[in-house]
Amino acid sequence: MASDDQRRRAARRGDDGSAGPHGVAIDDDVQAGGRRYTGADAFVRALSVVPFLIVAVLGLIGVVAWVLIMVFGLGSGQPIWRAVQGLSTVVLVRELFLAVLIGAASLAVAAGGSWATAHGFREDSGRVFWTVTQGVWGLALIGMVYVWRAPPGWLDGSGFASTDRWFAFGVVAFAVILAGVRRRGAPPSV
Repeated sequence: MASDDQRRRAARRGDDGSAGPHGVAIDDDVQAGGRRYTGADAFVRALSVVPFLIVAVLGLIGVVAWVLIMVFGLGSGQPIWRAVQGLSTVVLVRELFLAVLIGAASLAVAAGGSWATAHGFREDSGRVFWTVTQGVWGLALIGMVYVWRAPPGWLDGSGFASTDRWFAFGVVAFAVILAGVRRRGAPPSV
């Protein structure tokens, strides 16, 4: 015989045929096209957006660094408005364009990574999203291999250690694999 405590726990889980957390019986929710998500599914969803979070954080670091270095002149440089004093109009426009382009690119990476994180974590992110995501990460992987095959002096002079490159390769390979897993389990896109 079940105790009152066991009956209450079963009712909270919906095992006794009563209403679930939204007032709908669990079986009715499943029959209406709903899906029971397990803890493993939530774990895969969380893991699949980790590369997007890394991209968003790197973009945010880029924006903060752009503000601190270009605008406030921290470090060994000087603020952009002092650096462009005395330049000809053509050079001034070019330098300002490049400075704004660097800031806008960092901001776009941060915003894109944040959007992809939010969209990718949703239960209903469709197959099109995950197919495009897998393609983008795959192209990034191919680009990384291509850069590694470049003359060694160029990559060694970039300041990235071999462990940094292998870590980046592992993260991107991880992203490609998890995008494929999510694509297979995603609902059809509209």
